[in-house]
Amino acid sequence: MLARKFSLILIFSIILTLGLSISLGSLLAAWTAPAGNPPEGNIATPINRGATGQVR
Repeated sequence: MLARKFSLILIFSIILTLGLSISLGSLLAAWTAPAGNPPEGNIATPINRGATGQVR
């Protein structure tokens, strides 16, 4: 009985370890670095910054 419980725990641990490592690998593969340093290549300049006049 003790050997059966140990083998079930071992199998569960192996499956959990493999699942977590595959998940972590997928997350790391999907991440891409920014194209440039802020604000170049990212989003447009905020409305409250710039040389052009602003109206409300």
